[in-house]
Order: sequence, then C-alpha cells, then structure tokens
Amino acid sequence: MKRKSGIFLMAVMLFVASLTANAMDNGAYLAPRTTSYVNPDTNETMDGGTNIALGQSMCDSIVEDQVLVEKTEDSMYVTVGLGLMSNVSDVSMQVVNEKGEFRDAELTLTGSCQRDGDTCNHYRFEMKPDDKYFSPIMFVTPMGREVQFFVRVDYDSMQAGTGNFLSEMLEKKPEPKETKEEASQPKEESKKQEPKEETAKQDYTTWIFAGVAVVVLVGAGAVILKKKRG
Repeated sequence: MKRKSGIFLMAVMLFVASLTANAMDNGAYLAPRTTSYVNPDTNETMDGGTNIALGQSMCDSIVEDQVLVEKTEDSMYVTVGLGLMSNVSDVSMQVVNEKGEFRDAELTLTGSCQRDGDTCNHYRFEMKPDDKYFSPIMFVTPMGREVQFFVRVDYDSMQAGTGNFLSEMLEKKPEPKETKEEASQPKEESKKQEPKEETAKQDYTTWIFAGVAVVVLVGAGAVILKKKRG
C-alpha cells in the first residue's frame, strides 16, 4: 500500500513539474536538481552497481547543485555541470520521457569551471518540458567501468539567471571590427585628401612665381626701350 502511495505521489509531482515547465516564459533560468543512482521508476541501477549508498554519494558530488534551463518558443535546453573530470571520460546523455522511454541526447560542451579542486564541464542538451529525467553516462576511471544515474530538474524552484553557465540565449555583442573600420574611414579619407591639398599649394606657388617673373620681364623691357629712345 505504501509503495502504491509513493508511486502515485511521484506521478503527481512529475505532472505538476511538467505543467510548470510548459507554462514558464521564454528565458534563461537556474533550477535546483535532485540525483538518484537508481532508476526512480524501477528502483534498480542501470549499470549493475550494487553499492547504492556509494553510488548515490558519487552522483551528488559529481553534479552541480543547479542546472541552467533555457526555454524558447519551440524547444527547451538544459545545461548541467559534471565535475571530477580528471577521473571521468566518455560522457554521454540520455533523456527519459513521461512513458519511461529512453532516448539519446546530443551534448554540446559550453564551458567549464573549477570545483572541489577539479575540472567541472558544462554540457548542454535538448529536453522537452514533459521529460521526467535526464541520465548522464560516463566512464569512471577509478571504478574501471561505466556509471549511469538520473537527475530530475526542480522546475517549481526556478529563478531567472544563468549563474556560471554560458547561455546561448544571451544577445551577442557587436564585433568591434566594424566600429574600428568606420572610425578609420575618415582618417583614410583625410590621408587621401592631403596630397591634393599639397598639390594645390604647389600650383598656387608656381603661379605666383610665374606672375613675378612676368612683371620682372615687363619692367626690364620697359627700361631697355627708354634707354634706346634716349
């Protein structure tokens, strides 16, 4: 009886969460997360692990406390931070829908940070508002095998913001190259005009000297004529 009540309560919570995700406005949000080493639907591990307590502790320590949720008109994206990257490789992701069906999600590495003395990578992937969980899969070197676990997004507690995540929804700043080119155009034009101005000055000076020479020649001719007449 208790198990049926628990399953019913979880179903209600997931239904309410899906309504919240569908109803939220477009934008970027930070949301808390909860992790589970076992599949919440079956209460069994996906990787064959038997030490549930150790697996749960590892999941909690690897996943950052908050995830980034980005909502657009047509889609929704989640970015999760996965730490301890010095001991982890071959990260992939699956998403679980409301029917409990798994599908592979394409991951994009958007950035990284330092957490607990190790690298924490940020992975972005697409989800649907009515998806129940996302399920990271990774090879853990000290364990010598793949580990898979589950993460649920708490849509009810979302707050606007991006935290230390890189959001693809942020407006891109205009490249400074255009401004520099525009700023350099007057300088280039002024440089091009300088030779013309210098040429004009030279032409003006030439005409002055030519005029002076004409005056001198005329004056000299007049003097010569006077001497001849005299």
